Amino acid sequence: MTLLRSKFDPGPRVRVEVEPYTALAQWYDEVMTHVDYLKWSMYITRITQYYHKQYHSILDFACGTGKLLMHLSDRGYHVVGVDGSREMVERARRASMLRGKVIDFYVGDMRKKPPLDNQDMVLCLYDSVNYLMTVDDVNLFLTAVRLTLQDEGMFIFDLSTEQNSLTNFTGYEDQDKITGGYFIRRSNYDPKKRIQHNVFELYPDGEKECYIEHHQQRIWPVLEMVDMLEDQGFRLLSVYDGMSFMPGSEESDRVHIVAVPS
Repeated sequence: MTLLRSKFDPGPRVRVEVEPYTALAQWYDEVMTHVDYLKWSMYITRITQYYHKQYHSILDFACGTGKLLMHLSDRGYHVVGVDGSREMVERARRASMLRGKVIDFYVGDMRKKPPLDNQDMVLCLYDSVNYLMTVDDVNLFLTAVRLTLQDEGMFIFDLSTEQNSLTNFTGYEDQDKITGGYFIRRSNYDPKKRIQHNVFELYPDGEKECYIEHHQQRIWPVLEMVDMLEDQGFRLLSVYDGMSFMPGSEESDRVHIVAVPS
């Protein structure tokens, strides 16, 4: 551990390196207040309506604190969440109980099949697939999705693109006050390796420590991801420009990919 001095807090802090989504979990929803989960839930519903599907069950890989699933539950779906962070799952469980929701949340690796199958729909949204760093990781994940879906089911996921990294997250810095502390986020993109590196510095009030999380994301080419998807037993329906029904491409900041078992 080394001492760190922040422009927010002139006193020294002990720098403590922690795993992604451990310290951040406490403030994740505050840091992500710009995400309109209601709008995302409406978009998912519109996709199913566009393809004339009547689905009832949804499993969300990398569900985070469960806010999207709670909105989907409000829309009548039976929902289940899986996330690799125990801290995020604990917050999701607590939030769902406070809202009077009966939602199952599991701690699990998205590269492994959860203890569920025959799901009507599987989701993996908001850059979560970008956390899969190798081709093997992606293939394991796609296999887990295929084993979880029923034969007539639908898989919807998104990718953050290189356009997004180059335009919005090269030399990016954000900082703000949060309940009981403050945070700094710094992002940089390495185009040669196609890796985006995000660093969160979390400064709880009244503590001597600063908690540091390093997040790495692989910025997959859209066509390469589509090829892997089809190789793992899926049929592509559409690649949409983020949150729309316009065609998506490498020029999009985000693409939503819709597929079904082949």
